[in-house]
Amino acid sequence: IINYYAKTLKQDKTAIAYLKERCIYSEEALDFFQMGFVDRSLGMHLPSRRTVDGRQLRDSLAEIGLYRSSGHEHFRASIVFPIAGDQGNIFEIYGRRITRNLAKDVPAHLYLPGPHIGIWNRQCFHNKTIILTESIIDALSFWVQGFRDVTASYGIGGFTRELHKAFIDNKIEQVFIAYDCDKAGLKAATTLAATLGA
Repeated sequence: IINYYAKTLKQDKTAIAYLKERCIYSEEALDFFQMGFVDRSLGMHLPSRRTVDGRQLRDSLAEIGLYRSSGHEHFRASIVFPIAGDQGNIFEIYGRRITRNLAKDVPAHLYLPGPHIGIWNRQCFHNKTIILTESIIDALSFWVQGFRDVTASYGIGGFTRELHKAFIDNKIEQVFIAYDCDKAGLKAATTLAATLGA
């Protein structure tokens, strides 16, 4: 599924334009992070839901969280970023909807259901200094400009135990917390700095 979404992104002018507008477009990043786009065409490439195989496959995708009970793809109209566990298996996906003027009840940021598992850009831990951002798109802003030792929380309240343990296990010595410069971001960064300092 991730491979399919990756191919779709490279062929979608609207998704590419969004990445360029956000200054995070990079062919290298697309491939390195297996970024994709959900254009709602996956169903046309699956066996028909009228067949046993088609129903079983869609049920499996719904169980994972990629399909909803309505039959729609969970991440439709979103650029997606797979997030891997320590063995390279994908446990989480972050999706950012790119549709303009979303209705108030439609979230712009999506994840798979369940707890957040995995760390985006695990390769950053080869250095002892890391940049930590609030979101993957923020982290990608650094990455495409050459700051490769960067990873992201799951939002301002989403610095996970797994991420904290990775900082300790990899003996990270310095962390630049680059959360949004708003009241919530500054408060979260100050609290996190105290935690990491301890």
